[in-house]
Amino acid sequence: GQLLVSERREGEKALRFTFISPRDGQILWSEQVIQDEGAIISWLDGGEDIVFGLHAYRATLFAFSVSQKKIVAELREMRVGDHCHNALIDGPDGRIWGLTNQCVYAVPRELGSVEVIAPLGPNSDNYFYQFGICHGPDGAIYFANGTHLMRIKIR
Repeated sequence: GQLLVSERREGEKALRFTFISPRDGQILWSEQVIQDEGAIISWLDGGEDIVFGLHAYRATLFAFSVSQKKIVAELREMRVGDHCHNALIDGPDGRIWGLTNQCVYAVPRELGSVEVIAPLGPNSDNYFYQFGICHGPDGAIYFANGTHLMRIKIR
């Protein structure tokens, strides 16, 4: 029943996580969580107590515990390309899938390793300022690659 946002307030050098009431906009909790530059460009509800986030500046996927109000696991410096915005999804294999300017990748929910699922190949426009990855009604995964709509068919 709360909204979670990341923000950087004027004069602060850290990323702040803020919980907001969707009913009245009141700030319920707000603390500096990541002492670094950059931004959180993607969130994914992990179910129960966990929210996954992607800190693009360090190419780090992390698990944030809502009850503990802290990062409880992270996979740092995933070297799979420049990460796209709003591009984390529940993969069909139970892992977290993400999108970069070079590939679609998968990470187990324990955040132990990263695997390239589908390289975008030589026809990729290599542009990371793209948004979104989603499940289609046909069961495939869809995302934009420049002016192209890409599809990964799931068997």
